Amino acid sequence: MLTGIYRSASTGARVFTEAKEVGQCLARREGMLWLDLEAPSPEEVALLENDFHFHPLLVQECLRLTDRPKVDFSAECVYLIVHAPHIDKKERRVTTLEIDVFLGPGYLLTYHPYPVESITLLRERCKPGGGGDRLLARGPDFLLYHFAEAVVDHFFTVVDDVELRMDDLEKEVFSRATERSFRKILHLKRDLSHLRRILGPQREVFSLLAREDTPFVSAEAQRHLRNVYDHFTIIHDVAETDRDMVAGLRDTYLSYVSNRLAQTMKVLTVITTCLMPASILAGAWGMNFDHIPLKEWPYAFEAFFLSCTLLAGGMLGLFHWRRWI
Repeated sequence: MLTGIYRSASTGARVFTEAKEVGQCLARREGMLWLDLEAPSPEEVALLENDFHFHPLLVQECLRLTDRPKVDFSAECVYLIVHAPHIDKKERRVTTLEIDVFLGPGYLLTYHPYPVESITLLRERCKPGGGGDRLLARGPDFLLYHFAEAVVDHFFTVVDDVELRMDDLEKEVFSRATERSFRKILHLKRDLSHLRRILGPQREVFSLLAREDTPFVSAEAQRHLRNVYDHFTIIHDVAETDRDMVAGLRDTYLSYVSNRLAQTMKVLTVITTCLMPASILAGAWGMNFDHIPLKEWPYAFEAFFLSCTLLAGGMLGLFHWRRWI
């Protein structure tokens, strides 16, 4: 799906969805164009080479999914790979979606094979009825800043959701830890590890954008991008801290399970030890000898069980006195 928003001083901002209008907007060499390609068709993908004249290797890299953010500076444009967070509400799993961004003279192009919430919200803001003329008036570098701001705000939302899950899981572990709790801990650790793996390189991407000398990003826009870099640093540090807390939660769960197992083994050991005298007596009086003491005594059966009970009770008293139980 192609969505183009073109803004010029004479006509203001307008939205178009036809691929043929892209070349017309670029040919005017005035105004500002934002072209968003969401799950584009082959005809729309062809715009990258035919209208924007990007190098085939750059187009090939754009079409290939990668899990590492990066930025490349060239004479024709600035190329970025940015990841936006995504929450799978069914499984409550945190993933990221790749967005390829091209920043050039008078245009910003975003390419993503899946719908991205950050782009959708920014696209609505840039439409004529949503204040698009004001957002587009400062140029493509400031639109890139607004895009980065939308992505970083979404990361804050996702990290807040992860921390809420972690708080609920902490209460569960300290109250009624089960094997299901351990699976939740592992899933949470997986989500935070993925966020940490993405946030580190992505922070460096905006660090380079904020200080690299390029004609496509003004000094004022770089000042704003440094603010985005600071926010990514904060999120990265929070994700790192949360990851350590989840590791501590995992250790707490393992300690709880180990203690519970030790308590169970202690109870079973006490039961086995208390039954041991009865087993010895039963084995001795159950042997096939002709002469067995008390064999003919009418109260032998009651005496046997009374003796076993007294021995077991005495052993329990001894264990309690020694503070073993």
